[in-house]
Amino acid sequence: MKSILAMRNFCLTYSLALLLVLSCSTRLTAANYSISEADELDFNTLPTAFGVFGTTIPDVISYFGGRATRIILWDLDISEVNMLSFAEVLQELHGVGVDQIVVTLRWPVDDNENSFHDRIPEDFEAALADITIFLEATEGLVDWVQIQNEPFGGPGVYQPTEEKSTLEVMTDAFVWWEAVANHIRAYNTANNTTIGIIGPAMTGFGFVLDGGNGEFIARAVHESFVNFAENFCDALDMHLHMTDMDRLTATLDYIDTLDPQVPKFALEWSQAKAVKDYVAEPDNATFLDDIYAGTPVTIEQWQAFVKAAPLDSLFIPNAMRLLQERDFLAACYGSALQHSKTTKDRHYDVTALISQIATGAINPSQPVSDQFRALSTSIQSEKSLITVTSLEPGLTNNTIVHLSISVMPATTYQLYFSVGDFNSWAALGDEFSSTSANDATIKVTLDTQFGTPCFFKVELANPVRNLEANTP
Repeated sequence: MKSILAMRNFCLTYSLALLLVLSCSTRLTAANYSISEADELDFNTLPTAFGVFGTTIPDVISYFGGRATRIILWDLDISEVNMLSFAEVLQELHGVGVDQIVVTLRWPVDDNENSFHDRIPEDFEAALADITIFLEATEGLVDWVQIQNEPFGGPGVYQPTEEKSTLEVMTDAFVWWEAVANHIRAYNTANNTTIGIIGPAMTGFGFVLDGGNGEFIARAVHESFVNFAENFCDALDMHLHMTDMDRLTATLDYIDTLDPQVPKFALEWSQAKAVKDYVAEPDNATFLDDIYAGTPVTIEQWQAFVKAAPLDSLFIPNAMRLLQERDFLAACYGSALQHSKTTKDRHYDVTALISQIATGAINPSQPVSDQFRALSTSIQSEKSLITVTSLEPGLTNNTIVHLSISVMPATTYQLYFSVGDFNSWAALGDEFSSTSANDATIKVTLDTQFGTPCFFKVELANPVRNLEANTP
């Protein structure tokens, strides 16, 4: 099962370090200061499923605080034996706190691990029987099944044939998707299950935003995807790889004009499009070419390469906030692991949370990894050792912040702050601890000048375990 189980050969031990992020919307000085909570995420109304896409390694998902994940399953991998192994993977994911699992079905033209194009099965009955094998083996472990990945440009796209045009092939695809949706619905009815159905992943939003010859076709395809989801599915998915927040906002504004009447998922989102030009620059392209050819580099070299990329350090929290405001039911960052050796997709490796291709080992890919963990562990407050319950600025000569937190007994913590981004942290005050598991109020005096926004994190002062580099 190359598309699912190959990555399970990697092993991680994950850190107990936990982050909290607080955004200060005004400039703090020793003489004039204020802290506004207006820009903070509303932890209580965030999407019920928040996590990562691109790995089935339980420790990776747990390390990033994931409560949700998305896995792509090829029909070529479906057999009774393989599905037993797949069910074990899903059980492990539930064991580390994942409570929303989405499985995206694909029907690739061949079993090449880099297969980009999909086919419409010639024998519907046999293909639907495979889906039954998958559903029976994973019953109670899969929450959502998605029908097809990125058919409008991306892994899962259809090609015209000698006999049929692209339009004719897409027409046949909708017939196949309808058969899949009806089959899952019938399975639910017959087995008293409640597996949700998500429509094909929507892409190609740039054609609409940029205008030109592709705009009319893109709008028609998007409208047909929305219509299909409303008639045959329970939710709609859109993949949101963007250059910046303005682009993401414009895309979501356009999606609002489509007025989907089913819940929305963002099963892939990132700022990967911001580095397409960066990875194409001659020196950078050579650097990546050498890596993909097998030349090892250190984690420090890779992180320096990522840090130099034109990424907005606030994109991850701001994007999540916007997805929350637009009522997305779930959001999975894409992706967790580096996976590509193709010229087309290497920009996704720069924004991946975990470095493996570059170093021959598994390491957090900084600073992106820290940016995501700072957000995700705050969101998953009920699963964290440390939870922010209030933030109260004191009005004295210095800024005094009272952090009401829930702490583990006999455990020592250290508070850190970062101004403007997540790239550098400085300790604030002394280490602190609690003798019980009750709430504790920690008073911290911020006696220096801070920029905006300002972020805080609390970590174990002496972590028991750290995320370590382990060779595959």
